Amino acid sequence: MKRTVYSILSLLVIVVGVGLSGAQAQTLVADIPFDFSLGHQMMSAGSYRVQSISEQVGVVRNVDNHAAEVFIKSRSASALESGHARLVFDKFGDQYFLRQVWDGNSNIGIQLPLSKREKELYLADNKFSNGPEMVTIAMK
Repeated sequence: MKRTVYSILSLLVIVVGVGLSGAQAQTLVADIPFDFSLGHQMMSAGSYRVQSISEQVGVVRNVDNHAAEVFIKSRSASALESGHARLVFDKFGDQYFLRQVWDGNSNIGIQLPLSKREKELYLADNKFSNGPEMVTIAMK
């Protein structure tokens, strides 16, 4: 039931987001060479558009197969310098999880919440190491 409600809400946000004018939403593109998880959704390797739909909502969309996942901008991350637009992934073995989105316009980025699977891996991994490997992909 919870998953159905989440899916319907995600679809609604995407539909509303598509209706927004292009001038309002900043779109960045990244070529991601590996499969990754975003929330409960598995996303395949490929070219992705990352778009800010509103101040609270963003969407990651595969350019080739149009698979999309909405994310809520609930937490922010900060860096000493603004740097470039980029996506930051947590890597556990051969599994990747989208963790942060940086638009390159400021030193404030979006920190995505840990999925249930990522929490499990994080707890298991912390027993034996310093945590996941961080992988950064530049956006253009």
